[in-house]
Amino acid sequence: MLRRQNIADNNNVNVNGNSSSESGSTSDQQQEAGVAAAQHLMTSSFSNRCGNIDDPSPHAFWDTQPMQHHLRNSTTLFTSNHHCPIIHKKEKSELRQTPFNMPKGFEWSDVDIFEENERQEVYELLAKNYVEDDDCLFRFDYSPAFLLWALTPPGFNKAFHLGVRSTKSKRLMALITGVPANVQAYDKVSSMVEINFLCVHKKTQIKAFSSCTY
Repeated sequence: MLRRQNIADNNNVNVNGNSSSESGSTSDQQQEAGVAAAQHLMTSSFSNRCGNIDDPSPHAFWDTQPMQHHLRNSTTLFTSNHHCPIIHKKEKSELRQTPFNMPKGFEWSDVDIFEENERQEVYELLAKNYVEDDDCLFRFDYSPAFLLWALTPPGFNKAFHLGVRSTKSKRLMALITGVPANVQAYDKVSSMVEINFLCVHKKTQIKAFSSCTY
């Protein structure tokens, strides 16, 4: 509105009396000015919170993340060669061949989603311990039938359905599952695993199972 008033004052005309084309032009100018102001505000806010992204000084958090740090202040134009895994694909023989150790009283367990009793165990674990709001009033409730459908897409691998059980009661206490996915980044397509239903029973979340399963 301030911009429209300035235009009217400078040209000594009534804004409401302008032709439709002039009104449209003014409206476009207002929109462009608003976008520019919003972009400036966002940039200023980001700089205030995160600092100058071109600043070469050490960063307590980002310097610990898997990023291509050698390109941080590079003026080289990015090419398709830059769009690649940070850690290159390893041969199966190079991967860890033994599972991570579980805390005392717990053990790894394969989960057979086709077996009705185990599918019910997965359902109950997720229904009572999966995603919920801060007040514990809202929680996802995936039906056993949905879980069977979601975890057995074409090309699924039963080895991607892993659980953690109590060695004493054999109760399912944690779960991590994955399904195959072809992911395209620019012009490259890679075979990956999409992780879902990473869940730990509330009573054992202090055991840090998620760091063992992920």
